[in-house]
Amino acid sequence: MDFAQVRAVNESIISGADGSGTSGPPPPPGTPGASGIHFYPLDGTTEDAVGNNDATLQGGAVFAPGKNGQGVALNGSGQFVDTGAQLLDTSGNYAGTAWVKLNKADGSFQRALAAWTRPPPGTR
Repeated sequence: MDFAQVRAVNESIISGADGSGTSGPPPPPGTPGASGIHFYPLDGTTEDAVGNNDATLQGGAVFAPGKNGQGVALNGSGQFVDTGAQLLDTSGNYAGTAWVKLNKADGSFQRALAAWTRPPPGTR
């Protein structure tokens, strides 16, 4: 996260406050804050709703009925949603969230969010 950018956005909001309790215009997409820097509703699309890193379904992953609207159905064996780029600086503090429903776990480790370094092209 670019803390200087967060500080600049916060200072702009504070300096523009008039004490009325009404909010100003929302920050532009991708601005760190309440909306995050990336958001994937996965409601029939892999579009990044607040940033510019659209994702793709991989390995036969498909959209399926979800809790609200659609979600993504994964079989636990090679299916995933690929953002195509590293989205977070994982060398410092960061947070990621997901709403996940497991149909079964079979006593094994399950991963809903993962971060790793992408191998060089052609080495997979």
